[in-house]
Amino acid sequence: MLMPLDEDEPRLIPRVSQPVSLNGFMLTYSDGSRYFEPSFAPASVASSTTSFTIVKNDEDSIVIRYGDDVLLRTDEYDAIKLTHRLPLANGQAVLFELHSGGVACPVLYQLAVAQTGVLTMLSQPFGTCSDEGKLTPAPNGFTLDLPGNPRQRWVWDTNSLTLRKQS
Repeated sequence: MLMPLDEDEPRLIPRVSQPVSLNGFMLTYSDGSRYFEPSFAPASVASSTTSFTIVKNDEDSIVIRYGDDVLLRTDEYDAIKLTHRLPLANGQAVLFELHSGGVACPVLYQLAVAQTGVLTMLSQPFGTCSDEGKLTPAPNGFTLDLPGNPRQRWVWDTNSLTLRKQS
């Protein structure tokens, strides 16, 4: 059974008893098991000719790939989840949640920007360690509000390809 994220539920409630098309990506584990990670974003937002793949290996390492390119290989996190995907004129930007599996710093975030003919950019991990971040999609990006002391607001602008922290 697929469970929607809290932010997806308002878009799904009106569609109860109607067919729903899901987009997303396959999460592949080293034992060969594959799980579908759904995205309830419209197909034009979630589709791409090249996709991001998250592979969790037996030795507790996780690999993020974009097509054949390895963007990240880490054993620092318990899980990595693709949280948000944005189309760009010649590629896409995605936001990853980096889950530690602990309580001291449960979640950080990382942004990847993939464009045709350009090396894929992967930001440094950022955030307040809070697992209660609020993502607000915008026409040209998104805003990520993170509680904490101090709280943080991160804004991604697709026009300038800039991720910036606001006070």
